[in-house]
Amino acid sequence: MKGDRILEIRHLSNTFGTNLVLKDIDFSVSSQDVTCIIGASASGTSTLLRCLNLFDPPTPGELLS
Repeated sequence: MKGDRILEIRHLSNTFGTNLVLKDIDFSVSSQDVTCIIGASASGTSTLLRCLNLFDPPTPGELLS
């Protein structure tokens, strides 16, 4: 069904040592959405993707599907 939420991110944060890479990220993706993650080099785009596929678990935050 169009508009069904397939992914929701709440308050996602991530650090590398003392460096805060992601801070309080919130977004959701619905079925049939096209979502792009765009950012400059070293802006946290790869880290966000690593958190989404649990290669780098977020600390803290919630991944809901």
